[in-house]
Amino acid sequence: MTVLLSAGGAYAWFPNPTKADNLVMSNELLQHSEILRVDPRHSHVVRVLCGTAYVTVEGDREDHFLGSGEELEVGAHHLALIQGWPEAQVQIL
Repeated sequence: MTVLLSAGGAYAWFPNPTKADNLVMSNELLQHSEILRVDPRHSHVVRVLCGTAYVTVEGDREDHFLGSGEELEVGAHHLALIQGWPEAQVQIL
């Protein structure tokens, strides 16, 4: 598995099922069996660079499928879980 981080990104990596818990800014290659947990203490933008990602956000009535070039804003105090469908390169801003 490849994990790419942007400079200055605060990050903790864990194998499946939770990959990271304190992301500030990073690039992640997610396989179908991996779940990325985005820190709910801050707002984030989830951007898909390539592939398709399945995103579920605490408090949203619907889940989201994002394709290449699409992004989703996740507000502070909302936990987001991201999974490759079947894989995706995602950027967390």
